[in-house]
Amino acid sequence: MKATPTILTVDDSQDDLFVLSEILEQQFGFTLVQTDKADQVVSLTVEHMPDLILLDIMMEGIDGLTLCREIKANPKIKNIPILFITGKDDFSDMLQGLDAGAEDYIKKPYSSLELYARCKTNLRVKARFDELVEEKEALEKEVAKLKEELKKQ
Repeated sequence: MKATPTILTVDDSQDDLFVLSEILEQQFGFTLVQTDKADQVVSLTVEHMPDLILLDIMMEGIDGLTLCREIKANPKIKNIPILFITGKDDFSDMLQGLDAGAEDYIKKPYSSLELYARCKTNLRVKARFDELVEEKEALEKEVAKLKEELKKQ
């Protein structure tokens, strides 16, 4: 995990973005990238490569479920965990969010400690995943190097 993880927060409510900023940036020290524009999410994700995305489901234009599917379909950004934060509180809504590819789901209203704990857990899993990818790439390079050495013999 980076020294200060970056979290992309997406909500069409400026009030909700402010609350997320107060909790995550001011209280817990995360770096935030924020948008209230659903059509900017994929490009902001590619540009900033955040460690975690907090995404509202109910937004004007493109809904969060569609955005989640778009992110998970993009090979460059598909491994960034998505945590839905939404007022939709039916169990079926949660299942839809998880089926769309999200790693977690928080219902509004939430406590700042729950939000922090869920973010930390998802960031920890992402950091371990990134470590495993790096280890795999290093091993693949080593195997390729050994194959080249064997060819020379």
